[in-house]
Amino acid sequence: MQTIRTKFREVKAKAGNENLPTLDCFSAAVQGQGYNERALRRAFHRLVDKREYDRSDERDILEQLLRRTKTAL
Repeated sequence: MQTIRTKFREVKAKAGNENLPTLDCFSAAVQGQGYNERALRRAFHRLVDKREYDRSDERDILEQLLRRTKTAL
């Protein structure tokens, strides 16, 4: 299994647009990959630009991403 960071960079490179929101790239990178909650949370804080979401929405976003990582493409 690739690391979330590696997968994130691949998605961002394939998009070919540096202005693509990091939250969208992160979401695509974790889709169906089966990452655990701890790894997902740590990578989220490292890779996703904090200006792209409200801090109050963080828990909901992480719950949705956790469901997304368990769901196949």
